[in-house]
Amino acid sequence: MDLKFDRLLEHIACIAEEVPPAAIRTLANKLIGKEGSNLRGRLSMLGSTASTKALFETLDQYWMAAPELSPEALGWTLIGSQRSTELVRKAFSIDIVLTGPKTNIVPLRRTEQVLIEVIESAKNSIFVVSFVTYKAHNVVAALISAINRGAKVRMLLETKSESGGKLSFDEIEKLKSEIPKAEILCWPLENRDQEGTNWGTLHAKCAIADSHTALITSANLTGHAMEINMELGVLIRGGTEPNRIQKHFEELIRRGVLKILE
Repeated sequence: MDLKFDRLLEHIACIAEEVPPAAIRTLANKLIGKEGSNLRGRLSMLGSTASTKALFETLDQYWMAAPELSPEALGWTLIGSQRSTELVRKAFSIDIVLTGPKTNIVPLRRTEQVLIEVIESAKNSIFVVSFVTYKAHNVVAALISAINRGAKVRMLLETKSESGGKLSFDEIEKLKSEIPKAEILCWPLENRDQEGTNWGTLHAKCAIADSHTALITSANLTGHAMEINMELGVLIRGGTEPNRIQKHFEELIRRGVLKILE
C-alpha cells in the first residue's frame, strides 16, 4: 500500500480513539452526502473543539495528498474505524481508580466502590490479594454475597505467623468465621526470598473476577484504604491480562508456593 494511504489510515485510527463518536459520524455523513465533494480543504471547520479541529485539519492534508480517494470512501472509512474502536473498547477497557483528593484531571472513583463492583460481577470465581484485611466490612459483605450466589472465593493474605515479624496481628481467624466458605491462602516464609534477616513481603493487592476483570490497586483491604487514604489503581476489563494474572496465582498454588490455611 502507498505510504500516503498508510499515514491516512493511521490518522483515521487516531481520530477514532480521540474524537467523540458523534463528531466522527457527523463528519462521515457529510462526506457521504451531497456536500461531500465540497469539503476537501474545509474539514477543520467541522470540528467543535480546538483538538478536533486540529485532527480534522491534518486529515484534510492527508486527503488532499490522495486526490483519488472519494469523499464517500473517506466517510465510510471513518465510520468503519470508529465502529471497530467502539467494539474493541467494549471488549477491553482500562480505567483509573483513584481514592483521595479530587482534581478535574482524573474522575474520582473510590476504591471500595470499584472493588465491590468487581466482586458483584463475579459469576464463577473471585480471587483477592491483599497484605492485610481490617474493617473492610462492605467488601466482606460483598464476598459473602458472591459465595451465596455460587461463586468460589479465594483470598491470599499476609498472616502474622508468616510475615517475618512485619505484622503484629491479623484478622484471619475472624475472617474465617465471617466467610467460612472462602478459601484463605498464605505465602509461607520457607517459600520466600530472604536478604539478611529480611523476608519478602506479600505486597500485591488485586482482585480478579471470572478471569475477565481485574482491579490492580495500591489499596489494602482496610477501612482507611477504602475511605480516606490516597490510593491509585487500574481496572482492566476483558483482554488477556486478567486471565494471565489469575493463571499466575493458580500456578503458584499448584507448585505449592502458596498454600491453603487450614
